[in-house]
Amino acid sequence: MSPDASPAPAPRRRDAVATRAAIPKAARTAFTEHGYDGAGVWEIARAAEVDARLIGRYFGSKEGLFAEVVDIAFEKSMMMTPS
Repeated sequence: MSPDASPAPAPRRRDAVATRAAIPKAARTAFTEHGYDGAGVWEIARAAEVDARLIGRYFGSKEGLFAEVVDIAFEKSMMMTPS
């Protein structure tokens, strides 16, 4: 290795739980800002700092991811209402 070369970055540790949580968070922002049609899977993955294929792995499709985001929002709104 030459003196000017920096060492390769350490491989990122895999954390399925964190990845599965990061994707809907990024998707919520994208869907809110751009709507369903304007939000792209690649952009959501980039914002979540994951490979776009993981959206399909965890949620099946963009539609499945959208449904998850809506379900999370609905659950949170139900927690805020009195019984």
